[in-house]
This record gives sequence, structure tokens and C-alpha cells, in this order.
Amino acid sequence: YSYTLRNGDTTAMFSAEAGYRGVGGPSYLFGPGSGMDDRSNPTTRLRLIQAPDYPRVRKTGFAVRNIRQPDNTYFVADLIVNAWQGTMTQNHTWFDTINVVGNVTMASGATLTILPGTVIRVAPGAAVHCYGRIDARGTADDPITFDRSGAGEWSGIRVQSNNPNNVFEYVTVRGARYGIVFANATGSVSNCIVNNCSRIGVYLIRSNVTMTGNEIYGNGVCGLRLWGCNYTA
Repeated sequence: YSYTLRNGDTTAMFSAEAGYRGVGGPSYLFGPGSGMDDRSNPTTRLRLIQAPDYPRVRKTGFAVRNIRQPDNTYFVADLIVNAWQGTMTQNHTWFDTINVVGNVTMASGATLTILPGTVIRVAPGAAVHCYGRIDARGTADDPITFDRSGAGEWSGIRVQSNNPNNVFEYVTVRGARYGIVFANATGSVSNCIVNNCSRIGVYLIRSNVTMTGNEIYGNGVCGLRLWGCNYTA
């Protein structure tokens, strides 16, 4: 999404294609503690239509990128909707398209549930760390996909949790440095595809992981590496 933010124009933030309109000029958007209303986020437009008079100003999940000022009268910025970065201390559910713009960490006790068909685009260098629980269950018809969002590789998924319900099922992981890493962890990987990672597809370090029906290929150093693990082939 690209927006034009005009100084002093309270209807400045808009997208004619998406059919919604936000409020606030550049000083409002970029000021300390600023928040946009529901009309600034297309994922909340339905709620706006259902209750247009209900006042709610809230922080929305977007990231601002590529801010530029063509002249002295307006700014132009690219906004990434459904942007995630930082530490999750509570349970969250991902669906639709998710943009990971920086490292995402699930703290101990927090669960990240990823619904079938979700596409996660990860910025170069960013990683997904799990110290709690990750439940990524796609289906054969609607797999979950982790992929890079730009030209550079992302770091990968690292699980460091002994929760036996860490699950990757019908998940595709590609374009990372290390695809899926379990370190002193427990979980399962089944019916997944891990490819085009520059180093290792799946790396198990002193972990107890069940793997069935996976396709791991086209990775730079090796597809599967076990270190300090007991295994049955």
C-alpha cells in the first residue's frame, strides 16, 4: 500500500482502490504515541461499516517504509499492513498475509497459531524465534508459506522450547539462511517443504523431533543436519 500524506489535510491518508480513508497529516502519523483509526487499516474496514459511529482510536499493525518528500507540500510513504516485530507475551493467531518486518519472538508461555493458507513474508535478516509454542498446521490444499519479502535472505525459524505441541504441518519454508532449527527443543515436522535455504534446511540440535513425509531439497550446505540427537531412521 502506498499513501500520500499531505501537510494539514485531515483526509490525507487514503487509497482510492481500497475504498477507505484515514485521518491525520505527517506530524500526526509520525509523532510520539501516534495511532491511526480503524479507517487506516483495510483489515478493520468491515467493523467500520458495521458501526461507523463507534469511536475507536487504536494502534494498528503497520510499518512505514520508504518515506520520501517529493517537494515541500507533501510526503509519500509505503505502509506495510499486518506488520509484525518484537516479542509476543500473549497468544496470537496469524492468518491471511503476514509481514514480518523485524525479529519476532514468542516468549515462554505464549502460543502462536498459524491458520491454513497463511503467507508469511519475512524481511531480509529477520527471524522467528519460539520460546513458547508454535502451532503451524496447514493442509494439503492450503499450506502455510514462509518466504522472504525482498531480495535478501531471512534468518529462519528457531524453536527453543520443550513444548511437545510445537507443530509444523503442511508448511513451506524457503529463502532463509536456516529453514527450521530446533535447539534443545521438542516438536514435529510433517508433510513440509523446505528448500532454497542458503545453509541448512532443517537443523536439529540436541532435540527430540518427529519428522514424517517431508521434502527437503535445494539447500546450500545440506538438507538435514543432526547434532547431539538420538534418531531412528
